[in-house]
Amino acid sequence: MITGLVSGPWALESAQAAQPPITWADIPFVFIGSVVGVFLVVGFQVLIGKKGPARFASWFFGIVGIYTASSGISALIAAHIGAGIGPNALFFLSIGIGVIVGALLAGAMYRAKFAT
Repeated sequence: MITGLVSGPWALESAQAAQPPITWADIPFVFIGSVVGVFLVVGFQVLIGKKGPARFASWFFGIVGIYTASSGISALIAAHIGAGIGPNALFFLSIGIGVIVGALLAGAMYRAKFAT
């Protein structure tokens, strides 16, 4: 989490350099895509019964989501202090929260399928 907070200004810089530029319409798409992507990756592992890879992927995506969300929080703070909040300031935060939500949904699916 600390690493994500430290890397926020660089994340903001890379989001600002995106071509074509990130717009407000991209933020919900990125959030939903992150949720669905993580859920599908882990969900397929659960559906085919691979308990170990599904558990590892769920935990891995949770950690990645925490890192990305903390980087997004730091980028949002940097944007607020600097030029102002725009869609590029929320880009990594929306990815991180989407990945966390997807990992939580996948974890719930894992627990439902492999409940003992």
